[in-house]
Amino acid sequence: MAGAVLVTSLLAGCSPPEQQVLAVGRDGGSGVALLFSRCTGYRVDSVSVFADTEDSRVQSWGVSGYRVEPPVASVRLFRAPQGWRTDEASLTVLAGGVPYRARSTGRVGDRGLDGGVSFTLEDVEGLGRDDVLVADGGEKNKVMDRDEFLAEARACSFG
Repeated sequence: MAGAVLVTSLLAGCSPPEQQVLAVGRDGGSGVALLFSRCTGYRVDSVSVFADTEDSRVQSWGVSGYRVEPPVASVRLFRAPQGWRTDEASLTVLAGGVPYRARSTGRVGDRGLDGGVSFTLEDVEGLGRDDVLVADGGEKNKVMDRDEFLAEARACSFG
């Protein structure tokens, strides 16, 4: 059921513009990490990654941790943070040449603030150690300095 809700949200045509609250980068080893903005008051409730293929079978991985304390700053792909639960695990490894879509749901107080970024394994492997990918409008990305993305106490913007 969680997969159906997530797929529906991806296909909805009237969604607010995505914010740069989610980035994709390396986890310090050979893995991939999803990093979250440190904008004031922002906390992530769930993240998911979908393989964007023509296959009729949805392949996805997702975890959620609504109200889990302390809030997390990042999630390593295919590993649920302590206290979080795995909601979907039909995607277990990233493959070369496959487009993926990462999504986060979060909030600032009682206002929802979601993020998203598309990527391939090759995009992530091409990043420098201090770089991350963020959305730059639609399906476009831009490379950003990790420290700049993670800058403390910047204001979240609501579209």
